[in-house]
Amino acid sequence: MKIKVVIPSAKLIESELRYIGNIPPIIYPFNQKMVLDYLTDIYKTDKYQLTVVSYGAKDLVRKKLN
Repeated sequence: MKIKVVIPSAKLIESELRYIGNIPPIIYPFNQKMVLDYLTDIYKTDKYQLTVVSYGAKDLVRKKLN
């Protein structure tokens, strides 16, 4: 049985960071990678099932996941 990891990312990034766009924190660029990339690297084994919960810009998150 896989361990379920829920990643909440329902809000958009803070207003002072929105010069890069209205994006959810999960796809915010950090050190030349998205936060999502760091999390998928940590939980990349078959042992985990990742679920991202997003409200704002969910199409962007879906695009980045694919």
